[in-house]
Amino acid sequence: MKKLFFLLFLLCLAGITVHAQQRKVLVEEFTSSTCGPCYSVNLWLNPLLVTNADKVVAVKYQMNWPAPGDPYCTPEGLTRRTYYGVNSVPTIFTNGVTTSNSQTSVQNAINNGYAQPAEADIEGVFQVVGNMIYVETNVTPLISGSNYLIHCIVNEKTTTGNKKTNGETHFYHVMMKMFPDGNGTTLNLTAGETISFMFSHDMSTTHVEEMSDLEVVVFVQNKSTRAVLNAAYLPAGNVTSPLPPSNFTATQQGETLNINLAWSAVSGASGYNVYRNGVKLNTAPVTGTTYSDVAPEYGITYTYGVAAVVGSVEGFEANATVFTNITIPTPTITTVKQIRGKQMLVEWEMPPGFEVSVKYFVYRSGIKQTTDPITETSIINTGLSYKEYCFEIEPILNEITGAKSTSVCINLLDIPQPKNLKAEQVSVTSKEVLLTWDASTSNTAGYNLYRDDVLINTELITSTTYTDVVPEFGVQYTYQLYGVASTGAESEKYAEAKITLSNSAIPPPANVQAIQQGNELIVSVTWASPLSGLDGYNIYRDGEKINTELVTETEYLDEVPAEDKYCYTVTAVMGDDEGEKSDPPACADVNIVGIGNIDKDTFMIYPNPVSGTLNISTTETITDCQIFNIQGQLIYSTQLDVKEIVTDNWTSGIYVIRITTEKGVAEKRFIKN
Repeated sequence: MKKLFFLLFLLCLAGITVHAQQRKVLVEEFTSSTCGPCYSVNLWLNPLLVTNADKVVAVKYQMNWPAPGDPYCTPEGLTRRTYYGVNSVPTIFTNGVTTSNSQTSVQNAINNGYAQPAEADIEGVFQVVGNMIYVETNVTPLISGSNYLIHCIVNEKTTTGNKKTNGETHFYHVMMKMFPDGNGTTLNLTAGETISFMFSHDMSTTHVEEMSDLEVVVFVQNKSTRAVLNAAYLPAGNVTSPLPPSNFTATQQGETLNINLAWSAVSGASGYNVYRNGVKLNTAPVTGTTYSDVAPEYGITYTYGVAAVVGSVEGFEANATVFTNITIPTPTITTVKQIRGKQMLVEWEMPPGFEVSVKYFVYRSGIKQTTDPITETSIINTGLSYKEYCFEIEPILNEITGAKSTSVCINLLDIPQPKNLKAEQVSVTSKEVLLTWDASTSNTAGYNLYRDDVLINTELITSTTYTDVVPEFGVQYTYQLYGVASTGAESEKYAEAKITLSNSAIPPPANVQAIQQGNELIVSVTWASPLSGLDGYNIYRDGEKINTELVTETEYLDEVPAEDKYCYTVTAVMGDDEGEKSDPPACADVNIVGIGNIDKDTFMIYPNPVSGTLNISTTETITDCQIFNIQGQLIYSTQLDVKEIVTDNWTSGIYVIRITTEKGVAEKRFIKN
């Protein structure tokens, strides 16, 4: 596995100073063993590369066209083809510049490139051990800049196994592996600052025919302009960094996330560093030859690495992969029910005791319903028509797929839409709404009623009427009525009705009357209530309101300022709303009848209010005494000089007492409790 920014090599690469190497020209060819023109070009290109062996570094990318394409085509080669925008073969690049397919053009490009000074020094070594290749390289840029690519490529010098249809039998400088991939490594360069790399790879995973026939190419390229700063072949030899530990294994402990790592000791190692997917796990070097890790997730293939540390130098990694496996139990579908129209609710659960979070695919009649797996254990699925649907649930845990649940089926009912929904205000003062509709018969057991999309019935409505009480007047409410089947499913379509309740049309009080009380400056105003539930009334005299507080009875006594004609209107009040004034106004002519020489101050009655006996006090002899109720009806009369009147059995209310003496007539008002 690649490590960036590694320590400078301790032995033969130590002490490198910044100096300009002789530039080598990078020659890259995109070719194929199924391409006839490629053979024609290679007939002169291969000898040209041999003639210029001291000047050039060569890489050939075998492409997958014309069909069936070269069998040694790799994804990395195709990435490189995309980088250059190559759309035909053969295509040749020298130092990142397209060169026409002629011997003269390529030779001129080589000569011109070789004459240019190198802009980077490249040194290193590679070593082959069995099927493994280990590469160490130092790149020292002679210029500074950003967005540069460093590529390290393993070629096989000669191959024959990719022979196809174009007549070629031997192929040269065939790319087998690019480190870390076809994109290379993007870096910023600082002149004089050496960048060190280590790469290793099991070449048995490539198309390599002979491990003894490998060459390693390193070059530096401007990612934007494609200009190549320098290229080099690394010599074969012994790398200076410790080789990886042998016998490295990574083993899952049962069906847990515990991973046991083990390896053989490396002679001279002071410890080891352990990596998971390129991230070091240990904070201090591991001194033994085992390590325990807890992997993050099930269903993932993790790549572990271990590298020996000798002195201060970390060596190459040994790699091992482990798949965190677990047996996923089969889920059980608990609910499949029609909820509204063609919508179906599907719910499921995992067996008790299985605590690992998984995802799910939902299948309907064998067809996967979601592109990506879901984490929820329920889904609302909408069918295409009213027919049978069968559901299965498949658990997914990263790369692990569990067994599907048993199929559960449902037949969708076509529930008719309710008709002729009407909403009416019960009365002008009521917040009640009476809703009525036509009865449905087929597949309908009752109805659900929604106000502004909120269900308002707590039990299924089985009649065709419903009375709702809304929160306030002056707001538009929208009702939706669904038919409901015996299964609880609602109809696809609903009946709708809208209503805005108003209490602005409170009717005026009726039968308003205004009557002067006895011989006093008092007018009794009476009326009949227009409806029940009112909060009270307001009284207006000649257009001006005269009550300071809301009148709750249907009678009001007004003490007028003087003899005159007074006209009264009354309004009903509910909440913050006041109805219209009564019409026509009720008028009363207030006149005071002369009372002779009776002194009012010497004519007194008490107590007032009275509950039992009313006492009369006057210096004159009474020759006539009359008492009237508020309606002007005579309820008591005597010609005696009366001083006490028993009122025990009288109705509570306002009364007027009138006495006559030799000096005239006098009146007073009193209240009977």
